[in-house]
Amino acid sequence: MFGPGANSGSGAGGVEVFDGTSIDDFLKGVDATYSDKVDITVSGVKGIYTHYNGFPLSGVQSVLFKDNKIYNIYINSEDAEQIRLFNQLLLSFKFL
Repeated sequence: MFGPGANSGSGAGGVEVFDGTSIDDFLKGVDATYSDKVDITVSGVKGIYTHYNGFPLSGVQSVLFKDNKIYNIYINSEDAEQIRLFNQLLLSFKFL
């Protein structure tokens, strides 16, 4: 989890890792609607960047697929400044 006041139980955003076979299958299993899907590459790993509308939270996420794992990196915010900071974090993300 990350963001102002974040701890291991809550924060404005986070990184989740799931077993998976494809990004599309992962997104179909999430109760949200998606817009503005864009293909991206982060640290050499392909994925998508999208805006999501859910209840009660909406925001921005990047979903990456590597080694049969789904990496869901997200922020539950529609605030332009928080999204700008999220995008900076995403650009610096590295797989170890």
